[in-house]
Amino acid sequence: VCIYVWGAERHCHLISKPVANWSPIMATSFRFSVVVFALLVASAAAISGSTKLFGNSIKNVYLPPRRELVTFEHICTVPPCVITQIHIPSIYPNAPDKWNWQNGILRVYVDGEKIPSINITLLQLAAVGYMASHSNQAPHDGSPYGNMLMGKTAASGGVYSTARIPFRSQIKTTIESPYKHAGVLWFIIRGYEDYPVLLGDLRLPDTARLQVITHTNVSLSPYDFITLMNISAGNDGALLLVQLDSVSSDYGYLEACMRLYQNQNETSPIYLSSGAEDYFLSASYFDEGMFKTPNSGLTFYDANGTLSAFKTHLADPILFRNGGALVWRNCEITTGCGDAGHCPQKYCTPQQREQERQFDFSLEELEEMKEQQRYVTKVLESHNRITQPTPNSNATYTTHVWVYTWPLSDTLQSRDSVVQHTPSSQSQLPSCLTLLQALEASGHLQAEQVDVLVPRMTRDAPALALCSSLPAADIWAARQLRNLLSN
Repeated sequence: VCIYVWGAERHCHLISKPVANWSPIMATSFRFSVVVFALLVASAAAISGSTKLFGNSIKNVYLPPRRELVTFEHICTVPPCVITQIHIPSIYPNAPDKWNWQNGILRVYVDGEKIPSINITLLQLAAVGYMASHSNQAPHDGSPYGNMLMGKTAASGGVYSTARIPFRSQIKTTIESPYKHAGVLWFIIRGYEDYPVLLGDLRLPDTARLQVITHTNVSLSPYDFITLMNISAGNDGALLLVQLDSVSSDYGYLEACMRLYQNQNETSPIYLSSGAEDYFLSASYFDEGMFKTPNSGLTFYDANGTLSAFKTHLADPILFRNGGALVWRNCEITTGCGDAGHCPQKYCTPQQREQERQFDFSLEELEEMKEQQRYVTKVLESHNRITQPTPNSNATYTTHVWVYTWPLSDTLQSRDSVVQHTPSSQSQLPSCLTLLQALEASGHLQAEQVDVLVPRMTRDAPALALCSSLPAADIWAARQLRNLLSN
């Protein structure tokens, strides 16, 4: 057992039998490390007496042809309720149908809705992209693969997702067969009642709803825009996943920069990338081919202009407030400080942005800017980068944006919403624990007093703020902390 303690101290002990009393083994350091561990766990999900697992698995299921079959229903008795995993091993065909499990359709109906919030193919459940897998042949994407959010682990399917799907009253899932004749289905689903809605290290409001926004075969001329997601005012939200399939005669469209409008009143976006492949955490038109990581992946790539890629936002949270939009385009125009129509080419202070907006430059500054642009263009062309697409370089996009939304008022009212973001308190905890250890070592505080103070710091924000603000481990600091014990 190795316990890590603030201050880069590590204690390792060999435990060969059950231990009834830990205190002789870990002594003082154990209290601090276990409290830190408990805080990290509690900040993610608190388990209550009403937290209860639900779910089902069905095997060798007769699946009627091209018709929805209900595969699961559940009534939520202690909200919030959350689906934590869906796994669809496969849909087998019957002759003369050929393998086509990829195009089976999963629908998820939340809280009695008539139009499902989630309406995707089985392949889209794993964010693989429709070009990356065909029939039950060896896949093009380097499968099997999997991460903590989704995966595809068999040529005949094995697709799964652990995306949290919250609901408050009821949920229903269905599968529609892609075959002309009846097939055979396997299906597994699990979830919890009285369980928080989590996105990475954020706890979302209990009223959060997951939806998948789809655009299919949208053709864009050079420099045309596409709005991948448009959430109306009065709603807050957070991105979970963006998946792209794109087809073109070249990769000029990859120059496009991803734009986020953080609310419906914004006219200038935040740029999430300096190019399309950059958004997917790669570079230089994906010059090392396909890959898949927990944060992003390239699941199909033909080196001629066609690809499939995904980007997750578990560890890279993207939030918007009072509405928001995610905007992309075919290729890009890059200049200066950037604006809605131009990807920025340099960092600018607010003063520099205003100067550029008014075009208030001297002749010397203008000439320097032109010379820099000529130099950049020369370097890019020497590396065969397509800075300007040819006139007929249309690009066709199919996109899926997985996004959580909830009413704006719930962000304002919920103490456990994303605006409270637990790392702010966690950042104060190390310095407070270090101070308490020093006060105990110097004798200014007794061990029994520290035993009471440490767990209090994990639940009492004002006490933690006071502790972390104390400048030194002296008698005065000890007096301030002893005062807490009498309150």
